[in-house]
Amino acid sequence: MKEPLKVCFVLVVLLTSSASMKAQYTFEMMNGRMLEVYSYNDTDYIDIKYRYDKRSLKNARIREYNENLRYELADKRGDELSRNELDSLVEQKKKDLKKPKVKEAFVDPDEIFAIHKPSGKKEVLYEYNETIGNYYTESEMQEFIIGERDAILRFKGNRAFWGGVAFGAAGGFAWQNSIFAVTTPLVWTGIVAIPTIRIKDKYMSDPSMQTEPYKAGFARTARTKNILKGLQGSVIGTVAGVLIYSIVANNSPHIR
Repeated sequence: MKEPLKVCFVLVVLLTSSASMKAQYTFEMMNGRMLEVYSYNDTDYIDIKYRYDKRSLKNARIREYNENLRYELADKRGDELSRNELDSLVEQKKKDLKKPKVKEAFVDPDEIFAIHKPSGKKEVLYEYNETIGNYYTESEMQEFIIGERDAILRFKGNRAFWGGVAFGAAGGFAWQNSIFAVTTPLVWTGIVAIPTIRIKDKYMSDPSMQTEPYKAGFARTARTKNILKGLQGSVIGTVAGVLIYSIVANNSPHIR
């Protein structure tokens, strides 16, 4: 094959493959996640078989970061920057999307709220039915899911994490190498599961959405994130506390 033809062939292959890698559908899940889906089969199996990008959530967070970057930089340094300087700074600090990581899986249709198709049509799979536990109407469930999604993308759980590190370190040190030190993370995760979740405007994609379903969806996901972050932080803190006690005890035998 001659060189120019070879180059054209490679370009065609690359363009074709990149086009085929573009997600055609979006599964709006009941847990608030938006999955970028390349293809699915809902006829040959009981569950829906689909090919999706495992990095959908990571890319959603990157898009969220990039979209907010200009406003955050403008708020912090708007008076100091020209428009061109702001554009340049945004270009420098923005994050690149992750390359798709395609996986094949099955999902129960009951776990999908709606399928968004390339035509723009939205096929809602959710059905209001109190006998099976679907107490929200379709519009209320949509608000609930938006609340979940806002918590997934914007709520960090940093207080639960760093509080867990501090609590775990204190507990690990106080237990003095006792086997009961392992209870410290459990105590902290129980503590962070109790408080009411405060929904700040900065967490909300639409600050005017103050409905009960939205708040319930946000609170459920945020509380779960608090528990997981709190557990993670308290385990790290407990290990650190036990190690600190061991070091101190080895160097000061009189404290044993």
